[in-house]
Amino acid sequence: MNKRSHISDNASLEKILKGDLVLQKLKTIFIPEPWADDIYLVGGAIIDIARGTTPKDYDIMCSDHKEARTMLINAGYKLSHRTASADTFIRPGDAPIQILRRESTDDMDFTISQAKYSVKYEKFSYFYINSYNDRTLIPTVVSCRDRTAAANSLARIPLWQHKGFLISDESYLNLVRIATNINFKTNS
Repeated sequence: MNKRSHISDNASLEKILKGDLVLQKLKTIFIPEPWADDIYLVGGAIIDIARGTTPKDYDIMCSDHKEARTMLINAGYKLSHRTASADTFIRPGDAPIQILRRESTDDMDFTISQAKYSVKYEKFSYFYINSYNDRTLIPTVVSCRDRTAAANSLARIPLWQHKGFLISDESYLNLVRIATNINFKTNS
């Protein structure tokens, strides 16, 4: 059961995030560096912390991926694995840290996925609070751009449903229509 179901404003959530121990550790690792102005926590970990649950991992987005990887290694993290989208680092006793290979959340599939929190300044660059409070998945323009993007968005829906988010029938059918190139008749 979620410990927190409603967030009144960004400042309330920023206060909650400031208390997260992993974020505090990341701040001590990254912030002394002059390039650290653009290190952001993004996506699902923000939602997990807001809900009062422990994130399975922390997705970090920044412009200097090489420096971020070096700083984590110097802090005792080990590279666990690499994918096309991220490098994952682990350290005993800490949640995995993923350095994403992107510099923007603009190409994320749902508005809630675009949540972006500055580790250094402890402020949001972007958080769609209505989507969080309503527990609604709102597809972005990117998720509807082509068959592959729509299919990828559909594949991520169960992950968000596990966090308590739902997608409207209309949005779901639209993604299915794009992914499969099938038109559905709806009762209006």
